[in-house]
Amino acid sequence: QRAAQRDASELRRLHARFESPVSLGEPLSIADEQRASRDGAPLLEVTARAEDDEARVVARASVELRAPRTAYVFPGQGIQRVGMGMAGYARSAAARLVWDTADAHCREALGFSLLRVVRDNPAELPVRGERFAHPQGVQFLTQFKQVAMVVLAVAQVAELRAQGAMVPDAWRAGHSLGEYAARTAVAAVVPLRAAIEVVYQRGLTMDRLVPRDARGRTPY
Repeated sequence: QRAAQRDASELRRLHARFESPVSLGEPLSIADEQRASRDGAPLLEVTARAEDDEARVVARASVELRAPRTAYVFPGQGIQRVGMGMAGYARSAAARLVWDTADAHCREALGFSLLRVVRDNPAELPVRGERFAHPQGVQFLTQFKQVAMVVLAVAQVAELRAQGAMVPDAWRAGHSLGEYAARTAVAAVVPLRAAIEVVYQRGLTMDRLVPRDARGRTPY
C-alpha cells in the first residue's frame, strides 16, 4: 500500500478512528485511495478490514501527505500544435474561463480570434486590414504562436489550482517565451491581458524581421 510505503517525513497530518474491535494478532488488509489534493499534497483515505470478513471495517484514517518538491518549467516556441489546450477547455471550467477571456481580449484589442487560430489553424488570417499567411497555418506564425502558448500555460495552471493540485511554493522557470508564461501563469506578476499584448507585439516584431516569400515561407 502506498500509505505504508511512504517515508514518515512525508506525513503532514493524520486522523484515525477505530470502527470495530480488533483481536490481538488478527490479520488485517489495508488499502488506501487518493480522494483529492490540497496545494499539491495528496489526501488519502485509508481503510483497514478484517481479512476473514472483508465487509467488516475495523479502522479508517484520513491522511494528508506533504507535496513533493516541485518545479513548473515552461518551454519556448516549438511545441505548438493544432488544438492544443482544447481538451482542458472541454473538461475544466477554470481553463475555459482563461481561454474565453483571452479570446475576447484578442478580438477586442488585437483584431483576431485566438480560439479560431488554435482550433482551426487557417492558412491565412486577415487582421485589421493586414493579411497573414503560413503554408502550415497561421498558428506557426510567431505572433499567434506566442499568444497561444502563454494562454495555454495560464489555462493549465488555472486547472491545476482548481483541482487543488498546484504547489504554492514551487520553483518556476521558463525558456525564452516560457519566461513570460512563468511570470503570468505561476508568479502572476503580469496580468493575462498585458501578457497577451506584449507577446503578440514581441512575436510580430520577430516575424517582420524575417523575410518571407509570397507563401509566407522563410529560409529558416
